[in-house]
Amino acid sequence: MRPHTSLFVFVTAATLAVATRPITAQQANARPVPSSSRIVATYDFGFARRAVAFPSSVTVADSAGTLVAQAAIAGQRREVPMTVTILETDLVLQGETPDGVLTMVLDRQNEGGSTRVASGRWMLGTAEGTLRGCVKK
Repeated sequence: MRPHTSLFVFVTAATLAVATRPITAQQANARPVPSSSRIVATYDFGFARRAVAFPSSVTVADSAGTLVAQAAIAGQRREVPMTVTILETDLVLQGETPDGVLTMVLDRQNEGGSTRVASGRWMLGTAEGTLRGCVKK
C-alpha cells in the first residue's frame, strides 16, 4: 500500500468515527449559545416551508474558541442547541427537534470570504432535501 493511500484510509476512518458517534454523545456536546459569545453567522431558512419541524434560522457563534449553534424552530418556546462539526469546507449542524435528529450540511461555509447565500442538504429521519438560505453576519 502506498503511503498516501494509507493516510487517506486513516483520515476517512477517523472522519467516519466522529460522524457516526451515537447521537446521544453528540447531543451531550450541543450547548446553547452563551450571551457572551461572538456570533459568526446567522442562516435564515424562514422562507422554505417543510412538513417537519425545521429551523427558520440557525445562529453559529464562537464561545471561548468553541463553535456552538442554536436553531429557532416555529412553535418551539426555546431555541434548540446544535452541535457544530467542520468537515473540510462544509459546516455540519445536528440537533434534536420534535421530529427527531436534524442534520444540516452547509456547503463551503468554512472557506472564508463573505457569501450571501448558503446551500447544502438536510436529513431528518427518512426525510431529506436541499437547503438554500440567506447568510446574515
